[in-house]
Amino acid sequence: MSESQPPEGQPQNPPSEPTPPPAYPAYPGESPAGGFSPPLPQGYPAQHAGGTQRFANWGERVGAFIVDIIPGAAFGLIGGAIFGDPFTVTTDSADQVHFESSGSSIVIIYGIGILWAIVNWVYLQGKTGQTIGKKALGIAVYRAGTTEPIGYGLAVGRYFARFLDIIPCYLGLLWPLWDNENRTFADMICGTRVYKI
Repeated sequence: MSESQPPEGQPQNPPSEPTPPPAYPAYPGESPAGGFSPPLPQGYPAQHAGGTQRFANWGERVGAFIVDIIPGAAFGLIGGAIFGDPFTVTTDSADQVHFESSGSSIVIIYGIGILWAIVNWVYLQGKTGQTIGKKALGIAVYRAGTTEPIGYGLAVGRYFARFLDIIPCYLGLLWPLWDNENRTFADMICGTRVYKI
């Protein structure tokens, strides 16, 4: 009989330290203790206070944008019908094309377009996280990892950051096709994500 084992029938000595439970891997997107958060797999749901939600896919985002521009186009058509064609195209004797415009109709039509952009992309999206198009498609833009609307200031910043999506041959608008979190350049810059709700 060895000295480390007690005689038969007597209780064994308990270990001096309890055995820790097995370590489980961190939820994707969750920061391991003392480390950085690994990137999320494509389309993996985000973890936030309200639970988990999946990122909106590229098709949903494009569909929402199309719905968003329909009212602006309708305002332009109605404004053109009411106030006259803001642009007139003429050719001269040398077959050169000239564009002419009347000042008042341009101011009215562009004014309506700017007002629509402010209401839809700044006010509604800043307050609720949804434009008209996003609401129709069941998606919303929030601060990364939360269900907080982005607020008016960040909505304005995100609106102008969209120009950075367009500058490199529209590459930023296509970026969600291969980004793990389906982000555009504007989302990366502003710290926002578009979720399916």
